[in-house]
Amino acid sequence: KVFYPTSLLNTGFDILFFWVARMIMMGLEFRGEKPFSDVIIHATILDDQGQRMSKSKGTGVDPLELLDRYGADALRFALVKLSTGTQDFRFGRNLSVRRTEEGRNFVTKLWNACRFVAAQGNAAPSAPPSEQLAVEDRWILSRLNRVIQAVTKALEAYEFSRAADVLYGFVWDEFCDWYIEFAKRRGDDETARRVLRHVVHVTLRLLHPVCPFVTEEIWQRLFGEGFVAVATWPEADPERIDDAVELRMGIVFEAVKGVRAVRAHYGIAPSVKLAAKASVKDSAALSNLAGAAADLIVHLGNLRSFEAGVGLEVPPGASRSTGPELTLFVQVAGTFDREKELERSRKELANLEAQRGRLIRQLENEAFRRAKPEMAAEMEETLGRTGEKIHDVDEHIRELQGM
Repeated sequence: KVFYPTSLLNTGFDILFFWVARMIMMGLEFRGEKPFSDVIIHATILDDQGQRMSKSKGTGVDPLELLDRYGADALRFALVKLSTGTQDFRFGRNLSVRRTEEGRNFVTKLWNACRFVAAQGNAAPSAPPSEQLAVEDRWILSRLNRVIQAVTKALEAYEFSRAADVLYGFVWDEFCDWYIEFAKRRGDDETARRVLRHVVHVTLRLLHPVCPFVTEEIWQRLFGEGFVAVATWPEADPERIDDAVELRMGIVFEAVKGVRAVRAHYGIAPSVKLAAKASVKDSAALSNLAGAAADLIVHLGNLRSFEAGVGLEVPPGASRSTGPELTLFVQVAGTFDREKELERSRKELANLEAQRGRLIRQLENEAFRRAKPEMAAEMEETLGRTGEKIHDVDEHIRELQGM
């Protein structure tokens, strides 16, 4: 009377007929109702060679060792993120370490972000009215509410890996890498502090099913109100979702990434101030690069000047970075040793062409392809990436020669 029926059965695919179907038939026969309404068929964890783990063969992984080394939440997050439906995945001695390290890095990223938020003081964990918000505030709140929708939908459909993926991208890429950097430039701005605490307050609740220990610890330190395990599940506010501001900030990110890519390409230090121009296709796109958006690009790209226009030509001494929404021209002449960069790039091109030659010769060996098809497939992927790198380096050399 108390425990029948249940709502969910979690099982592997190999006992569907031997046990799951029979449970349903016996439940209907002896109780007059099905024993559960939903069934999750989980993945099987394999060793590094793609075989079932075997204690007798010594191919298993002791989770207690991973727990001691990386923490429970790191292992839990890694396993949830890998469990894409019924697709089996490898998690042997080598892969388990690398993938659990990724989980540990994510938990550490979350912890450090929340330490920064804690240092901003005890502002109310509620988002201010829209009229008080800067463009970056409106953007992160729009993204947060989309994440609430996506994670809730994924969990209701038992798509736990999808929920973990969405949260990983939001916490790491959007909140930590972008919004916290925006907040730092605003100092003691009360609006930014409230938005920071609101985002964390919601994110901890969304993450709690996947990372229960670290989220509870952070919750107690930051908010100290009951337990996150029994806190109200977040509900999305459609009024906060703003397509236009997400598009505008997407263009900002594209410009900043373009500046950073050029810096990395030429070995220009982040401290060196550069000048940049953005060429866009029309006036609508141009308006997205005006005002506060331009200020953000200057700040995050460490630029001394930034201009935008429609259909601009490549200025002399500039490097071009082309994206979906704009073409960026970054003035690099005089900021690096041109001859030294040419020499380095030519050596890199020669090494890449030699690597491509070795891969082609190996793949032309039919005996090797038959004996090791998996390795051959990986080498074909490497060959494709090498060809792309050769194209990029060749274009870089041509650009240098034209300066």
